[in-house]
Amino acid sequence: LLHPSPASLSAGGLRVLDLSHNRLARLPVPDAPDAWGALERLDLSHNRLDGEIGSGIGRLGRLRFLSLHHNGFAGTLPPALTELPRLMYIYAEHNRFAGKVADELCAKVEDADSSVVDFSMDCESGAVQCACCSMCW
Repeated sequence: LLHPSPASLSAGGLRVLDLSHNRLARLPVPDAPDAWGALERLDLSHNRLDGEIGSGIGRLGRLRFLSLHHNGFAGTLPPALTELPRLMYIYAEHNRFAGKVADELCAKVEDADSSVVDFSMDCESGAVQCACCSMCW
């Protein structure tokens, strides 16, 4: 799947979207389109994606699993991730993220009633400061 068409990725009932291992350099659809509102699992791992994660990701209200690892994403994780009430897994290691993970996101991870159970980032090098990551690479 090197060149998926935007029309093929806009089904309103789409619950799982796995675009991993496709050498994608950009997403084939706009930033978190409304058509992805039912999405529960988004796997963008092992591609060539870069730049910052847009705040539009906060519109994926049913998202439980987010895999961004092994790309070239930069900047910080958007605070909009705190707007995802069902999010359980965040895999963001092996990117170029830098800076501090937002306090709001850590508060969500550390909250006993929170759904987030696994959160991994590149925090071993010191480029990312993550007091709440369950695994540091």
